[in-house]
Amino acid sequence: MELLKLFHPGEKLLLALSGGADSTALLLLMLEESKSTPLQLFAAHFHHGLRGKSADDDLAFVTDLCARHRVPLTTGFGDMRSQGLTGETAAREARYSFLRETMHRLRADVIVTAHNADDQAETILMHILRGAGVSGAAGMRPRTEDIARPLLRAARSEIEAYLAACGQPFRTDETNLCADNPRNILRLEALPAIERAYPGARRALVRFGEASEVLSGHLQREAEEFLGRHLESMPFGWRLRGAPADDAVLHQALYRLLPGFCREDILRAAALCRAGGRGRLSMRGIDLEKNAGCLYGILRDRKPSDAETPFADGARLDGAGTLRALPCDAVPVFSNGPVQAVDASALDGCVLRFLRAGDRIRPLGCGEKAVSDLLTDRKVPRPLRAWLPVLARGRTVLWIPGVALHDDCAIRGTCRAVRVIWQPDPGAVRPECFQPGITSESWNERGITMHHDLDKILITEEQIQQRVTELGEAISRDFAGEEVVLVGILKGAVIFFADLARRIRVPVRMDFMAISSYGNATKTTGVVRILKDLDKDITGKNVIIVEDIIDSGMSLSFLKENLISRGAKQLKICVLLDKPDRRRTHVDVDYRGFVVPDEFVVGYGLDYAEHYRELPMIGVLKEEIYTNV
Repeated sequence: MELLKLFHPGEKLLLALSGGADSTALLLLMLEESKSTPLQLFAAHFHHGLRGKSADDDLAFVTDLCARHRVPLTTGFGDMRSQGLTGETAAREARYSFLRETMHRLRADVIVTAHNADDQAETILMHILRGAGVSGAAGMRPRTEDIARPLLRAARSEIEAYLAACGQPFRTDETNLCADNPRNILRLEALPAIERAYPGARRALVRFGEASEVLSGHLQREAEEFLGRHLESMPFGWRLRGAPADDAVLHQALYRLLPGFCREDILRAAALCRAGGRGRLSMRGIDLEKNAGCLYGILRDRKPSDAETPFADGARLDGAGTLRALPCDAVPVFSNGPVQAVDASALDGCVLRFLRAGDRIRPLGCGEKAVSDLLTDRKVPRPLRAWLPVLARGRTVLWIPGVALHDDCAIRGTCRAVRVIWQPDPGAVRPECFQPGITSESWNERGITMHHDLDKILITEEQIQQRVTELGEAISRDFAGEEVVLVGILKGAVIFFADLARRIRVPVRMDFMAISSYGNATKTTGVVRILKDLDKDITGKNVIIVEDIIDSGMSLSFLKENLISRGAKQLKICVLLDKPDRRRTHVDVDYRGFVVPDEFVVGYGLDYAEHYRELPMIGVLKEEIYTNV
């Protein structure tokens, strides 16, 4: 008979002892186990007050058993009949309440129960018949936070044979012999019939449960990883960015976000998450809304405060963040971020508050309009709008961080200027929510940003500039005393091209070509087209092709052959990034910046669908950005 190894030396164990065959065998087996593994054993017995003298005899039996084996026993009593509680569920809840209370009082590490393989088969079948998923089909776990089941692989027949060999009697609960509740019906009628038709069915159910436990654990880990990367806490609830490729992982993640909801609700939520465009679903206590590729969970009991905080040099908005004001030069800030330079006189008498219905604004260079219309134009997701912090005077909104500035606040001429800096609290609506692709992780008072659409930063701005300097020095050494023609490949190489040219200390002539092999795709098509050719003849010239990235090698192979055929004296290739895992044809690269993995990279001139070129660093684009198009 197999006893699962679930305990660590020195643990204090509380054995649930009913006096039946299973728990009696458990006590004897754990006593044997404690001889090789130092364990502290305690026992607990609960008298439900339901079975009269039979229950009294059970108590006497376990008292004698524990006394003979010198195991401390704690007993509990329940007068369930007088309370009108007679069902199996009520008895179980009362018993476990007593066991957990005893565990805490004795400072035991875990409750040890005598559930066996037959109990597991019954539980799994019962869960399946109730419509459980893979987690429920796993049945009882060998050990959870406060319960251990070391007999979970032992059959009831093996347990009774063990007791017979030991000459150890046990008690029989007569209520287990009546098919008057679902579990007893399965135990006494259904499973014996199934076993006759399919010999070994109980063992098969246990194996199925073990396989389901492995799969359930995998799905839970996948769901936790996905939620860790894509779930954001919001003041109104939460926001889930994108959806995993696997439906099973999505369902598991939604079970975590929507505890207590039935499978039909989870399937409806998953369908909304997968749907394109926008949609809304009202459920118990929560509204789910799909907007801009995200699923928002909006708790109905959470609403923004109506409070107003007078603003002078600074103010705080509870649940949102803090706004500060510092003197600055009268230089406009042209980006709509959490940092803005404004005319100080325009802020007289304003307050800091959340957005309200009826608010109006006159954005820079535009006519007055309802803020709600502006937010629609700027594609600010609807669930976020009520939680936008604003500087306002009455119904006139002067500034919405990350969205728009009122024209009256613009810096013109030599006015007295202040820099207003919005610092959101953790979990608050942040400026990256207002402008797709922008994050405030690295905002400072100069408004420096990085994109939220990046999964990670692969190469920092400092690393890029250091490497470009090294490449410029290498080219200068190789072509000392000669002139070079830099051929920049538009558009991706333009930023790299400009920085590199400034670091070359020999005469440089510049020219450009434009080719196409990507479009809005994430992988090269292998077909190269020249969209713009060179402006000057390169016959007899030292030519260096300057490209942002080489992956398949098809584009650069084509360009090399093309330019050599035009009579170049010598031709070299300089690339910022080399992605060798995607190489389809060999190309000799003479000057290489960085080797990168086979991931979709953007920044420093590299784009996806004409976005992200302006980033000063190289980052890996999040998969959902280009898979949910």
